[in-house]
Amino acid sequence: MTQKQINELRAALGITQKQLAEIVGCSLASAEHWCRGYRSPSDEFNSRLKRLWRKAQALEKAQKKFDPVIDGKDIARETPEDVL
Repeated sequence: MTQKQINELRAALGITQKQLAEIVGCSLASAEHWCRGYRSPSDEFNSRLKRLWRKAQALEKAQKKFDPVIDGKDIARETPEDVL
């Protein structure tokens, strides 16, 4: 993955460089270097990052599918009295 893609992944997940390092199992220094564009991830870590990206996309898709807005109403904000 490119520097831009890695930073987009972090932004999509709302995670820090430290959290990224913990998730993919690398050092904080490696994650920092990838995010700053100093180095590219090895094939091993590139595979892990791509797997994480796919999981993040699947989560986003699932969240959209179960979005609590129906017919323009935010049903998550409705009280039981509103529904009845």
